[in-house]
Amino acid sequence: MKNDIIITAFEAGKEGVTIELNKKTSLKTGNVKGTEFWVSWDKIGKLLFDNYTDEVEVEERDKLRAGA
Repeated sequence: MKNDIIITAFEAGKEGVTIELNKKTSLKTGNVKGTEFWVSWDKIGKLLFDNYTDEVEVEERDKLRAGA
């Protein structure tokens, strides 16, 4: 494997997840290098479903989220 970057630990929180890596690297944007990154759940969700579904507005979305 040429890029053997491995997630060695993670901590999930209410707003996102902190990941720890085995080597210093940068994320897709390439702006910051490090071995620890925090990523919001919204960003993770967007990347999981990007170009997979059509984005639509759901009435009362915030109300639905509060009940989760």
